Amino acid sequence: QGGQGGQGGQGGQGGQGGGAPCGAGEFDCDGQCSRLIDDVAHCGSCGNACAQSDGVVSECIDAECYAHCREHAGQAVSIDFSTDPANCGRCGRTCGGDLRCVAGRCDCDRGTACGDSCVDTDADEAHCGGCDRACPRGARCNDGACACPNGQTDCDGVCVNLDADAAHCGRCANSCPGAAGGEATCRRGECQNPCGDGGEICGGACTQPAEDPAHCGACDNDCQAFVDALDGRGCPARANTCTPNLDGCGVGVCRARLEFTWNRIDLLEEVSCDALCEARDLTCATSQRAFAGCAHLRDRDYAFNGARDAIGCGVFADSGASPAGVFLESCYAVMDGFGGNGRHREATSCLCEARDGQAPLTEGGPDDVSAGGVFQRPRIASGRADRMLLVLEEGSFVNLDTDGNGDCVGDTVLDLRREGGARIEINDDANVADRCAAVNRRLDAGRYELRVRTFDGAALGAWALRVTVAEEQGFDTVRAPTVLELPALPANGYHSIRLELDAPASLVLDTPDCPTATSLNVIAFTSRSFQSDDVAQCARVERDVPADTFVIRARGRGGRATGPFRLVIDW
Repeated sequence: QGGQGGQGGQGGQGGQGGGAPCGAGEFDCDGQCSRLIDDVAHCGSCGNACAQSDGVVSECIDAECYAHCREHAGQAVSIDFSTDPANCGRCGRTCGGDLRCVAGRCDCDRGTACGDSCVDTDADEAHCGGCDRACPRGARCNDGACACPNGQTDCDGVCVNLDADAAHCGRCANSCPGAAGGEATCRRGECQNPCGDGGEICGGACTQPAEDPAHCGACDNDCQAFVDALDGRGCPARANTCTPNLDGCGVGVCRARLEFTWNRIDLLEEVSCDALCEARDLTCATSQRAFAGCAHLRDRDYAFNGARDAIGCGVFADSGASPAGVFLESCYAVMDGFGGNGRHREATSCLCEARDGQAPLTEGGPDDVSAGGVFQRPRIASGRADRMLLVLEEGSFVNLDTDGNGDCVGDTVLDLRREGGARIEINDDANVADRCAAVNRRLDAGRYELRVRTFDGAALGAWALRVTVAEEQGFDTVRAPTVLELPALPANGYHSIRLELDAPASLVLDTPDCPTATSLNVIAFTSRSFQSDDVAQCARVERDVPADTFVIRARGRGGRATGPFRLVIDW
């Protein structure tokens, strides 16, 4: 029986095969001893592991799993990382501004999270269509797309009014000039003179060419240099001294006062201020100062011939026996010598001015309009005219129109002359509706001068001249009534049609159902040219005409582009 007991001991050895027993208060969890009260792998029961996550501290305290942050170590504190805005998804991740913690992520209840803000990307100008997609300054965000207000355009991220923005005048980045003493200004999409009416930029500063002797009539036209160049020319015979002195700038014209003296009594020739100015290639100024009652002015026995008193008089500077000076105050007052008693005049003064106040017209210069097109012209001062040069290499049909921009700025008169002064045609109010002047005619090869002024001599703001020149050949000829389908025209373009009439006719020209406003000019070879009155949208002309050859020019009014249109020619 004792042997059998030994076999039982062998059975005890089998029990030792299961491993060393766990200590007091420990539990065997698949061969691992655990207290179950502080083991994150076996928290409260074997295999119950506390969840682990980056940025989160997991602890088992009193057999319970706690997820919290380092500052809570050893504390029975749990943080809901799925909703805590201070620890969203992990320790220290805060949801700022409008954001909330949703499922462990900072997000918005409504809208889109952009930084710390919840925004409506359909309407937010700073985040239009997506985060950080900012609209131009002044634009609105509509349905996730930026749009400038009506009448404004996006220029480099800013909504601007091209009609009024001096930095983007008429188009983006087209900046208007400024000047010292003036302000850059844009009106109706066109840069204005920053110096105001009558002003001009000279050397970066505003000046008044009508009265500035350093820039008289034009920049750098120095009146003192003009006067200096006169010295010694055109002096009257027997004069002791003959000195030109600056008398300023009058209406854009340099003026010199010619002062001369003599002390001989034998100055018997008759001399006028007009003659003295002409001798220096100048013009006697029309603004000579006049004296009331000079027809009766006498000093002792000194007096002008009675027949001349009405047109000018000599004024003695004092009433002594030897007068200190005589000043002629009219272009046509004549100076003559004195004899008999030995008394004599001692000094005389005449006011002269530069001819026209402008330099000669030169080919290729700023006043040469021979190339055709629209020429932007400067302000015309009161009482003055703007002069331009037109050179034709061969006989051509010419249209000259002072309504170059389609916005007639004043009541103008257009004077066409041969170079040298012979007048060819003068026109006022060719278009009754807008008061601008136009000349339409055939001209031979040669050089021509154009003069434009206002009807009443008042000043005229900046304006534009349209010049159209066409050769005599190279376009269709019409000899019978017809309807022409004319293609579209670009800005400043025109169609030319030659019309030959072998007998007088009641001519009708019409552009019915035109897509944009049209204008018709008719140039006659030998008779009078004419044009549409441009009152109606679609130009129409009815006129009795003689037998002649004409050139019909059809275009968009004011030089504007136009779509295809019809031209009816009937008689």
